[in-house]
Amino acid sequence: MAKEEEGALAKLMKFAKTKEFVIFKCVVTIVLSIVSIVLASEAFNALDAVVGDITGILDNWGTPPVTEFTLTNATACPSGWEQYPDVKWRGLEAGACACPSGATSGGQTWTSSYTSCNSNQTSAGCQQDPALSSINMKYWRNRLICLRRESEAAYNRDDDYIRPRVSEPDSCPSGYVFCGGPGTTYANGFAHCARTDLGCPLTSYDILKPSDAAYSGFPSNYGGFFDGYGSTDNSEYDMLGRVGTDSYVESSVTRFDEALPVVDVAIGFAPPCITGPNQENYDSATSWSSSNNDVTNDPPSSCNEADPRYVEIDSLSEAEFMREHFLRESACAGISANNWANYDVYSSAGSSFDCRSASLGGGCLVSLSSGRSCTSTDSICTTRVRQSRCGQYHHVYDSGTDASERLKLTYRRQLLWQDDCPSYRDVADKEDPLTDLRDAQGALFTINTITNVIVMIVACLVIYNQVMGDVPCVPYEGEKEKKFIEDVQGRFLLVFKLIKFIPLIIAIVAVGKIARFFANKVEGCGDQWTQDAMDYLGRELPAVEQTNIQILIVDLLQLMLPLILIIFKKLFGKKEGEGDEKKPADEV
Repeated sequence: MAKEEEGALAKLMKFAKTKEFVIFKCVVTIVLSIVSIVLASEAFNALDAVVGDITGILDNWGTPPVTEFTLTNATACPSGWEQYPDVKWRGLEAGACACPSGATSGGQTWTSSYTSCNSNQTSAGCQQDPALSSINMKYWRNRLICLRRESEAAYNRDDDYIRPRVSEPDSCPSGYVFCGGPGTTYANGFAHCARTDLGCPLTSYDILKPSDAAYSGFPSNYGGFFDGYGSTDNSEYDMLGRVGTDSYVESSVTRFDEALPVVDVAIGFAPPCITGPNQENYDSATSWSSSNNDVTNDPPSSCNEADPRYVEIDSLSEAEFMREHFLRESACAGISANNWANYDVYSSAGSSFDCRSASLGGGCLVSLSSGRSCTSTDSICTTRVRQSRCGQYHHVYDSGTDASERLKLTYRRQLLWQDDCPSYRDVADKEDPLTDLRDAQGALFTINTITNVIVMIVACLVIYNQVMGDVPCVPYEGEKEKKFIEDVQGRFLLVFKLIKFIPLIIAIVAVGKIARFFANKVEGCGDQWTQDAMDYLGRELPAVEQTNIQILIVDLLQLMLPLILIIFKKLFGKKEGEGDEKKPADEV
């Protein structure tokens, strides 16, 4: 029986030294490396998302509520006031290439094109239709919205201060004023206490027309929006801050809606996203067609999931929004919405306009060299040399906007967090460990990727050596080359693999402690979407922990495979060659 076992071991050792086994071992190593990289990537992406969730919730709790609004036609808010967020239009790309009659360079005649000028066209005297700079679009219905936050945040992390809540109806500590409906508490009416010297924050606000029923009785001199562009309505729009069921913002009003205070404000193509791209800014600059004079704006891609807690109070079409900002540009000074199109050569109203003889419009965009002119049949050139800067803005407004796109004015209240749950402080205490964990996971992903890429490269070299013989660009030849590759694979890579275990083990230990908090202690604490974020943390953190454990198992298998073969050779290697004069297949 012992001889049979020795014979089986000898056969196994002989197989372990064949080309087929060496190649099989390398293929397994490559597969394990790919699996390890994928698992590490999934773990980091999941953790990065959950850190963003908790940071967003804490930012809301840590932002002082809005207490007052004012409207201005100035270029900036008064001192001590905060501007409502703006929308960034990223400008217009450089456009077509306008070539004068007889443009030659390098012995060749060059003509205008809808594409950018090449070096030969430029040498021939052609001119590029220039770009327009980006604009921070900060006005709404031709007014700058300014807000003030003279109140306390729900939780100030810097001072570790939690704003008092109302546990007994109509009751607040000394030095605080009650903010809430009569007879309410935080639990049944979102009431809270505010410092007496600061007063209660707003819980909602609206933009209403005089025709709206709720407008009745509102003071007419309270800063209003005025639509001065001759639209079909052309009426005043007043911004109203509501602090009670039928009350509107005035300095003497201190009533409080049965709702949480307003904290976050936004302007965008959609409410801010829970997941997905931001909705506030254009993705890229407005672009020209490569075959005609059309331009296309690039608003942000749609949300994966918009945040339904944002309340929309007003909206404007993309065209209306652009119009009120473009007409504020210095190039459009003295031009109104009614005659704007007259300065745009691409519009029917401005088809005969010529910036070279006009006093308004901001001057010409394209100027050919003295004494040179366009061929009369060259529409690309003849339109470019006549177009004004203000007319170019009109072209973006007229050709680039999408009738289905609308900009929305929104706000979001303080995120709900129930009284009988862990405190704001308890949740905030998890942010730094989560951030540290994400950073460790990022380091793990980087080290893991670098290490496994090297492992796969070396494994491929081994396979090449076994199948093709000499590997190009690798020192030595034949057996020496093979031994060199095996030394790299067996020794140097062992160090890289061991380095991976440091952040990996740290991450496994850390994630377990944090996961238990979100899995067991925050159930039913927030509104639907805050709770979804907390539940996501409770689900994803254990998933990250399990993924890291899987990475550990895969890495241990990678580490143990060559070690097992080394031990196997040490124990049984001598018996393998007894009575056998033939050389192993990989030494032939």
